[in-house]
Amino acid sequence: MSVIQGVHSVAPPKLLVTVMGGAVPHALTLNRVKLSLAEGATPIQRQAQQRQVTQALEQMSLHPILPPQAILVVRHFADPSPGRLLADHHWRGLRDWEQAAQAALNDCWQSAHRPARSPVPAQANSVWFADQAEWLACLSRDIYRGVARDRWWWQTTLRPHTHRSKLETLVQLWREDAQWLPPTLDLLLRHDQATLASLLTELSPDQTQQLLAQVAQVYQCPLPSPAAPQQAIPFLIAALEPHLPLAVRRVNQPLAPETQALIAFCFTLPHTAQLLDRALATLSTLETASAIEDPPDVQSADPPDFSAEPSHPSTWLLTTELDANEASTIDSSGPLAPDLNLAAEQGIATAVGGLWYLVNVLVALDWPGRTTTLTPWHQLPALAQALLPDVPLDPVWGLLAEIAGDPIPQSDLVQWQETTLAQVRPYLAARLEQPEAIADYLLEPATLYLTRTHVDVVFALDQIRLDVRMAGLDQDPGWVPELARAIAFHYE
Repeated sequence: MSVIQGVHSVAPPKLLVTVMGGAVPHALTLNRVKLSLAEGATPIQRQAQQRQVTQALEQMSLHPILPPQAILVVRHFADPSPGRLLADHHWRGLRDWEQAAQAALNDCWQSAHRPARSPVPAQANSVWFADQAEWLACLSRDIYRGVARDRWWWQTTLRPHTHRSKLETLVQLWREDAQWLPPTLDLLLRHDQATLASLLTELSPDQTQQLLAQVAQVYQCPLPSPAAPQQAIPFLIAALEPHLPLAVRRVNQPLAPETQALIAFCFTLPHTAQLLDRALATLSTLETASAIEDPPDVQSADPPDFSAEPSHPSTWLLTTELDANEASTIDSSGPLAPDLNLAAEQGIATAVGGLWYLVNVLVALDWPGRTTTLTPWHQLPALAQALLPDVPLDPVWGLLAEIAGDPIPQSDLVQWQETTLAQVRPYLAARLEQPEAIADYLLEPATLYLTRTHVDVVFALDQIRLDVRMAGLDQDPGWVPELARAIAFHYE
């Protein structure tokens, strides 16, 4: 999503524009247009020119040269070509204005500051955020601290929430962007624990349960329904908390049960469904065994041990899990953005751009053999490498390994590859005229943009392959809960 926001004035005839991006990624939406015309214009002339400018701006297509998921907010955006939108040769003037505006936006992008990493100078004219999670984390922190309304880049966002309290505003924003809430909480935990802990203590049980239900729906992870409904929250906590990183447990323990369940749910994604299924199966087995072997003492049975499997680092960030000592040294007044792989955020060249086609294959096969240790982030590169006769050196392997976390024993990985190929090859054979060409399709060079929330793979226009298109391999996967990312292919 790109956000442009500005106020400016120029010589007559002049254009005063505020532009604000909407909820649709890559879209620019005009928020306010003020047109100042030369003195002496009649009302009919003013109305006609107003309609002309409105129609011109509605047809405008501006695409600043910035990463696909970056959010750019511009404070003052002066008319880059005064008078062109009202030129006699309308279409030529529109084209010239569009080119000038494109260049001006690119200049704004080059000089933009990043609030997540450093303070923004008072005279700054543009700011940017790497993705929706970073944007929401910075906004959440500023709202809770009571400084959001003093910062020009939040003004349009906060306008609909004028009559809400800061907590009501936060909850509403989190509900609207529920799929980005887990990585947002992760960012706040890592770099502003004090604010996050204080904020979470103020959430009401109803607010927390609404957020939990929405996150569960977005991630396609049904909440458990034990025989006694009042046991749902304790069950969630007991099943998931042992798998949380130590830093999360420290923040979570003093909170209300409903909030503990929300945090546990968010910080075990995208493995939450598997953990809950295993916990339910374990509980069912223990209850059955107790009923058969020793009915009178079923109340005294030891609770199930859900901690046998080690916890995993968060998959939202391209960094390693914090331990308790590291967590205690975080400077809550410092920048929000962690030391991410900035190259991956802003685009890296990869020789295996086509490996992301395999997301569609694995989704269709329902991620065969998935467990809490053999995750989709392990499966994706493992399948690509199994289909390639020679695996090239490429930065993507390291990025995927960082997100996946703990490596899988090689013997287990080889066994999974053999079993899965027995399903993948017939799938490809039924859809590709030349299924043996899959290796060539995987070895498509591309530019990869990888953030906490999105994967964008950018190919050249001449890389469109009819065989791949007919097989549906380059269909945008969209939101993929198993990877906790939205994935899209672009041809430029």
